[in-house]
Amino acid sequence: MTNRIRIVTTALVLLTAMSSGAHAGVLVSPPMTPGDGNWLECQITNVGGSPATVTIEIFGEYPTPVDDGVLLASASPTLAPFTTDGVATVDGSGPTHNPHVCKFTVPGSKGPNFRASACTTYGGVPIACVPAE
Repeated sequence: MTNRIRIVTTALVLLTAMSSGAHAGVLVSPPMTPGDGNWLECQITNVGGSPATVTIEIFGEYPTPVDDGVLLASASPTLAPFTTDGVATVDGSGPTHNPHVCKFTVPGSKGPNFRASACTTYGGVPIACVPAE
């Protein structure tokens, strides 16, 4: 009986270790359409208690709708607790306003340690912002 308990305990420890291993969470914004030379700015804040490296990516259509899903900008900053960083790209599409999305890849689950948003800006001033989930 003792060997059976030892085997079950070992199996549970291994299963727990494998399931809590290095994995990443992903936050994605709704599509945003900056339009006519305006910018899309993707920002993320580390609200956790320790530094974390995140990846910020902007995907969208540029210069034509045929090019949908193109990586337009990216960065991988390390954020100290309660610091914010981001990337931005201009929508140079002229009158054919093209949607873009922000993708944030964070360590662990997307859970309580990060807050992220996508904002369209004009001259550095936010026009509209939405949360990434």
